[in-house]
Amino acid sequence: MIHAVSSATVMLIVAAAAVYAWILTTSSVAKELSEGMLGISTNPYVLLFIINIIFLIAGCFLDANSAFFILLPIIVPVLKAIHCDLIHAGVFLTVNMAIGQITPPVGVNLYVGCNIGHVSVTDICKRISPYLISGIIALFIITYIPIISLFIPNLGGK
Repeated sequence: MIHAVSSATVMLIVAAAAVYAWILTTSSVAKELSEGMLGISTNPYVLLFIINIIFLIAGCFLDANSAFFILLPIIVPVLKAIHCDLIHAGVFLTVNMAIGQITPPVGVNLYVGCNIGHVSVTDICKRISPYLISGIIALFIITYIPIISLFIPNLGGK
């Protein structure tokens, strides 16, 4: 029964996020926000940095499905405008969400780890700090060196 309630809760959030994403897309709000981001800078490195920061923050508060539903209608046009391969973007955005899931205040996997290890949130936060820092370094390496993400797809003739 507990699993059914947990699954229903997640699916309710995903359904609400999907409706929100549809509204963003059909009302052209997503287009205006995308254009606003492109108005900040046309430098791909700056925009990728901004996108990473947005997704790192979103990952702290939202589950990955909800964050993708809410943010992708805004971010994909920006990625296309800077000629970022969407497979590459999928990889670094997923890494962003994975990092966000272990970051306080709401990092879901953080609380799972606390329950499994029978430790406090404060204690686990101190212990994951080096992993969080190395994860962010790896994220920026993956983001700015696309061949890391695209090596295997390119072998297949993509």
